Amino acid sequence: MENILGIDLGTNSIGLSLRNANVSGNIQDQLEYFTSIIFPSGVGKGKSGEFSYAAERTKHRSSRRLYQARRYKIWETLKLLIEKDYCPLSKEDLERWSKYDKTKGFKRQYPIHATHFEQWIRLDFDGDGKPDYANPYELRAQLVEEQFDFTIQINRYKLGRALYHIAQHRGFKSSKGETLKEQEQNEKEDIQDFDLSEALKKSEEKKSGKLAEYMKNNNLPTVGCAFAHLRKKGVRIRNSEYQAVRSQYKDEIRLIFNFQVGLDKNGDFYKRLMSEKKGEGTIFYKRPLRSQKGQVGLCTFEPNKPRCPISHPEFEKFRAWCLINNIRFGEDLKETLTLEQKKDLFNEKFLLTRSSFKFEEIREWIQKRTFKVLDYKTKTINYKDKSSVSGCPISGRLKNLFGDDWEKWEYVSTIDKVNKKTGEIKKITYSVYDLWHVCFSFEEPEYIETFAKEKLHFDEKQTKQLVRIFFAIQQGYSMLSFKAIKNINRFLEEGLIYPDAILLAKLPDVFKEKWTTEKESIVSGIDSIIEKNRKQKQLFNIANTLIANYKSLSYDDENGFNERFADHNVDYKLQSSDFHDIEIVTIKDFGKKTWADKDEKEQKDIIEKIAQLYQDFFASNQRNYYKLPKVADDLAKLLRDKYDFLSEKELKKIYHPSMIEFYAPAKDQKLDDGRWMKLLGSPVIGAFKNPMAMRVLHILKKQINALLKASI
Repeated sequence: MENILGIDLGTNSIGLSLRNANVSGNIQDQLEYFTSIIFPSGVGKGKSGEFSYAAERTKHRSSRRLYQARRYKIWETLKLLIEKDYCPLSKEDLERWSKYDKTKGFKRQYPIHATHFEQWIRLDFDGDGKPDYANPYELRAQLVEEQFDFTIQINRYKLGRALYHIAQHRGFKSSKGETLKEQEQNEKEDIQDFDLSEALKKSEEKKSGKLAEYMKNNNLPTVGCAFAHLRKKGVRIRNSEYQAVRSQYKDEIRLIFNFQVGLDKNGDFYKRLMSEKKGEGTIFYKRPLRSQKGQVGLCTFEPNKPRCPISHPEFEKFRAWCLINNIRFGEDLKETLTLEQKKDLFNEKFLLTRSSFKFEEIREWIQKRTFKVLDYKTKTINYKDKSSVSGCPISGRLKNLFGDDWEKWEYVSTIDKVNKKTGEIKKITYSVYDLWHVCFSFEEPEYIETFAKEKLHFDEKQTKQLVRIFFAIQQGYSMLSFKAIKNINRFLEEGLIYPDAILLAKLPDVFKEKWTTEKESIVSGIDSIIEKNRKQKQLFNIANTLIANYKSLSYDDENGFNERFADHNVDYKLQSSDFHDIEIVTIKDFGKKTWADKDEKEQKDIIEKIAQLYQDFFASNQRNYYKLPKVADDLAKLLRDKYDFLSEKELKKIYHPSMIEFYAPAKDQKLDDGRWMKLLGSPVIGAFKNPMAMRVLHILKKQINALLKASI
């Protein structure tokens, strides 16, 4: 019985039909089952058109988290002020306000009964029921104009109240991503080559331009003084054109501590106020973004490894060598660069700080080396001049920092690392990959500067170069993992093209110590394996085309004639008309010119092989298409026959260029009536995360399993 399941997938509907091709008659008579399932789509419809439910559900999430971060920042600041005796609130009241316990039913409670704290908030420091200042800005201005005696408690509370007000409004700070996006939109220059640290500063200055100009014109030293001056003129600060940035608030605190005699700028209090480190800073500490590592897809070759970022030096090398090894030039595009020339091209054109350039530069470089005139239009080179070529900007900057041997650079720290389990003591060593990871994972350039100076003891020039690497990091991930890319790069750097390098990439791990003795024979034989596989695939493709043409024939035409000859006849022998069809399809696949160039014996041999495949199709009860052979399977067979010490488990590790992440195969499951049946499993795979598409696949799985259970 030959059943055909038809599936029509939509964003909010699925159509299913089951056709029994053995039933005579038209297609309507052959339909044994059909249905449609309609379910809610992933989008809603409003006055302005469609909108995402997910976006609607999460649009206020960022605001909630900003409010939450602001509360934690204020509580940490209050905790420090209480500890240093600059705030009249007790530790117990702060804990009741900042902490809660669901299990015990304790809720957060604002200290409304803390009278002194309420007076402190209202700027009533002498307790007479009247504010001593019209607004906190006047207090902040006074702190840089008049020196206080901090042995008097009221003055200590005044300083604490000013710092608390700054904590509530700590200002804007440009982020790396925001500035890069702005640069990308406003300027056409390569974002890898401009000074982003300077751009960050300019972005902040642009945000506070009006305020900075006002402070300069009126000779006002701090933001607090400027806002106090504006308030006296009746200007409402909030949502006005005068906006402060974070660096201005830092400057204000720095000036207060420099001006006031009783404050220690080098002390613990000042350090904790100004620090941006986790667990130490209060006012200016920024909680890092949640890690998105769980959202990164898995490698197609190493299913348990996450994909490698595109900014990693190994991926940059992989991308560059794939292109270099694929360059063909000369008459009939038969020439390639020598290995020495390939290495020179990589070092001279790719290891620069540019993120991309035109292939024209590579063509001109090859012309100078080969003394040949090359042009894509005359088919003397296989890439157009305008083709965009991705460079290696991170690798180029690392080369500028550490020299030609940048990949071998290491720094041995004076700090010891103790293994807690074994007690073994080792020196902490930083490699060039560790530095890349620091630049990739750190969020602020200040952290990079601190790391470079304190951990690596870099000078000012080296530190600046490392910060520029941090700013040059591009976002995005490749399809392969670091492990797979490193394995492939071993052979790409030997001049092998991408398919060959992939096939050989895992063999050193499979052969282990025997690889050095067997490498030469395997590498030399890989071309013949690929060529044999290519020819076999072509024959199978032609046979599958003939099979597809046969299966497209209808059982009954308009005159009641059955076009599907040899149906259920396994003894059928090919007729002259079949050989005529074979010849037509074969010539079309090879091309008339290529076919005419072959001698008569070769043509006859190809026709006979295809005819045998077509004959075997009719002789089979299943009558399925031919499965195309994989080069990796052919290579594994050769290795299995030649090297008996290789296990099947090891041979299955060999990479193949067409490898992708497959859905889990159907597994036997026990039904409620006691029967066992193969049913589809979850459609979830690591590389596919579209929620709307996943809903469709889950519903499809459910419907197909229902058909299987009903034994339709």
